[in-house]
Amino acid sequence: MADGDWRGFEERIRVGDLEGAEIVVRRFLTANPNHATAWRRLGEVLIEQGLYQAAVESLRQALALTESDHGRYALVLARVLRDLGRVEEAEAAFRQAVGLGSAQTAADAGFELAGMLRGQRRPEAALAVVGAALGRDPDHIDALVLLARLLEDSDQAETAAALYRRVLVLVPGDAETHFLLGNLCHRQGQGQGQGQGRRQVAEAAGCYHRAVVLAPEMAEAGYNLGVTLRAKVMEIRLGGGPRARDKHTGRGKLLPRDRVALALERAVSGEQDYDLDFLIVRPDGVVRILHAQSSVHRDSEGRPVR
Repeated sequence: MADGDWRGFEERIRVGDLEGAEIVVRRFLTANPNHATAWRRLGEVLIEQGLYQAAVESLRQALALTESDHGRYALVLARVLRDLGRVEEAEAAFRQAVGLGSAQTAADAGFELAGMLRGQRRPEAALAVVGAALGRDPDHIDALVLLARLLEDSDQAETAAALYRRVLVLVPGDAETHFLLGNLCHRQGQGQGQGQGRRQVAEAAGCYHRAVVLAPEMAEAGYNLGVTLRAKVMEIRLGGGPRARDKHTGRGKLLPRDRVALALERAVSGEQDYDLDFLIVRPDGVVRILHAQSSVHRDSEGRPVR
């Protein structure tokens, strides 16, 4: 557009006058029907007004006329087609964006196409596309997370966990990735032996804790943290002993200091070895579960000596 036309168009966009912006750009296109950028901006204005079918036609016209930015134009078109439910056309446009776009555009398009394919339960196609996206931009955060989720879907838990950890090196404050890694570690912990399972659950608790700190509104992370800790923290395989009343349920529970005392008493009496788990929260917010275990040594008459 000419400078005056652009100023009028942008001013209407700024004040939210979408109909006025549409009038300005259509007037310009009447005199300049081969102006690709104007067709794209018209398409964007129509999208904002919910006029998706008209937006598709404008964006197709822009794509046919542009001499550059084919990938970016194709990506905008693909998103509209996807939202209209025209998935075959959307897939073709996404693939065009992957093939013709800049590294950033191609990675964005690949990520979005892979997500659509995952929703269609086409995991092999989704893996291929997200792999191509990461080939253009190896540190594309959304694509890395999606690849991890696809690997989880195909039971490649260790590789998925490594990818989540890589994302958290790149973006330590990503609450969603902490949450997803927590879910994966918790599931892994359920199927492991006692020692490895404890470590997995401890990492899960730490991930949930960081997710809650970073995004207090993430209710599911808070719930999962509570479930994880309730199941694993201070897990002592003993019965009886001094008890307190839980203020929420009214049910009896062993106090931590009483659990330790009871475990020591039973170890000294020879009923069982000393074997306890403890939760600690470090100053940096990392949650750890510590395991304490020992045996009582006795003299020839069975009296405890150390």
